Amino acid sequence: MANTDDPLPRHGQADRFGRLVGEFAEDEAFDAYFPSRPPREDAPEPPSDRSDPRDPGIVGEPPDADALEPEAPPPRRRLRWRLLKWGAKGGFGFLLLLVGWLALLVPVSRTAEPLVPPPIILTASDGTPIARMGPVMDRPVEIDELPDHVVEAFLAIEDRRFYDHWGIDPRGIGRAIWNNLTSSSREGGSTITQQLAKLTYLSSDRTIGRKVQEVPIAFWLELWLSKDEILERYLSNAYFGDNVYGLRAASLHYFYRHPENLTLTQAAMLAGLVRAPSRLAPTRNLE
Repeated sequence: MANTDDPLPRHGQADRFGRLVGEFAEDEAFDAYFPSRPPREDAPEPPSDRSDPRDPGIVGEPPDADALEPEAPPPRRRLRWRLLKWGAKGGFGFLLLLVGWLALLVPVSRTAEPLVPPPIILTASDGTPIARMGPVMDRPVEIDELPDHVVEAFLAIEDRRFYDHWGIDPRGIGRAIWNNLTSSSREGGSTITQQLAKLTYLSSDRTIGRKVQEVPIAFWLELWLSKDEILERYLSNAYFGDNVYGLRAASLHYFYRHPENLTLTQAAMLAGLVRAPSRLAPTRNLE
């Protein structure tokens, strides 16, 4: 005889589970269309065919999928953004071309070379020079060997903010423009770096095209050379009148002494020559 306390056989458990499922199915609370709360008085009637599984208490249609997509920017904004991209690409391309032009046609090493052909010197049989033809030049100068008053004399006349700018001095350019408009004198507003660029790579013609070319070349020289190197190469090639080039040659030519031994007044006179060497050279204008 079977014990009544034993669990039901497997087929008995399945019958009991089926009866429970049937009871739940008859309960309307388990209906998918049964509202979770009593419908409002003004709520629409639930669909008769129950084809829409939405809660009848929710009013309104679901949002359209196209309405959820972000709106396209207005045409004017798209055009402005396109112009900005074109401008950025064009500026980058121009920068690459400019750097290529500077690297190929503006070698920095040229500034260390003599900018005029060497003179022709006639000597006697024992080697004594008896005549000279061509420009007068001598070996370059070094800033560390020059007295402070010599360097300061040239900076005071040529470029007072030489050690502060990056090759271009906007204040000097503005001052030169104002003086040219308000007086009869003419100033260029060029820095020492720009003058070295003109001496080495450009002509001496006073044109707008040449001034425009000076700007990138000046930045290029400032990028590769130190301030002292730029000043040394400028002083070693500047024209001092009477067919004399370079500070050492000018110091020996006018005072018969090396630039390391110049006095303050002698340095000031030589610094003043570079502004107008042909007109202020003592051999032509002693007064």
